Amino acid sequence: MRRLPRSLCVVAGAGGYNARDDHFASAMHNFYEIEQQLHALGAGLGAAELQGSIVGYLCAGKTQLNGFILDASLPDTPLLAPLFDGSRSALEEGSIALLLPDDDSAIADRAAALRHWCSGFLGGLGLGGMNKSIKLSSDAEELLSDLREIGRSEVSFDEDEESDENALMELIEYARMGAILLRDELGVR
Repeated sequence: MRRLPRSLCVVAGAGGYNARDDHFASAMHNFYEIEQQLHALGAGLGAAELQGSIVGYLCAGKTQLNGFILDASLPDTPLLAPLFDGSRSALEEGSIALLLPDDDSAIADRAAALRHWCSGFLGGLGLGGMNKSIKLSSDAEELLSDLREIGRSEVSFDEDEESDENALMELIEYARMGAILLRDELGVR
């Protein structure tokens, strides 16, 4: 796996985060079900990118599903309400889980989904009209830069699968905690 800047490999919090323990992960639709539904709709984006967009939109201070549907030019479909509401509730509680393929999926698929999630998140911030007049801390600026880098990075993998797994898990945790921290910094409650 291509090694990204060391600043991307910071894991916030002790002990890590396990999405399986999160009520959001069990209450929300399955990644693969959402992927299939989006494909059937011809939506032009996948589950990870959609959830990243929703989380970015929420972090920008937007709270209404109808606004998201209009702003994102998406068809109103039954899968959006639970995904939007679940993401909003989990983000408010600081327990957001990124909607990515499960750990049994190929690492390349999970890394690609993380790239899409990060791109969606940044797009969602813009779609939500993130207030650019707010002076962000240097940490928040670095976070946005890091998420841009993750979103456009191609990865290659080493012979050491365990090392690749650990690096990917650190990046997922970084993106997850970054969304929460950015939401707090922007003053969204």
